[in-house]
Amino acid sequence: MGPDTLGLLIPIVAIATGGIIAITSIYTKYRLNVEQIKADAMVKAEEIRARNQYDIERMIMEDRNFKDSPKIDSDTIKEDESGYTERRTSRRTSI
Repeated sequence: MGPDTLGLLIPIVAIATGGIIAITSIYTKYRLNVEQIKADAMVKAEEIRARNQYDIERMIMEDRNFKDSPKIDSDTIKEDESGYTERRTSRRTSI
C-alpha cells in the first residue's frame, strides 16, 4: 500500500461511513412512519369498535324500554255494562 492508495482509502471509508449513517437515518424514519401509521389505524379501529358497541347497547336499551312500556290499543280497553272502563296493558313479545 503506497501513499496514493492510502490517500484514496480514507475518502472512500469516509464516504461509505457517511452513506451508512444516511441510510440508517432514512430507514429509521421510514420505520417510525410505518409504526405511526399502524398506531393510528389501531386507534381508529378501536374508536369504531367502541362506537359500534355503544350503538348496539343503545339499541338494546331502546328495545328493552319499548318492550317494558305499556302499549294501549283500542282492543285493550273494554267497557262493561255498568260503564266501568277496564284498561289492560299488553306487552309486545318478540318471537
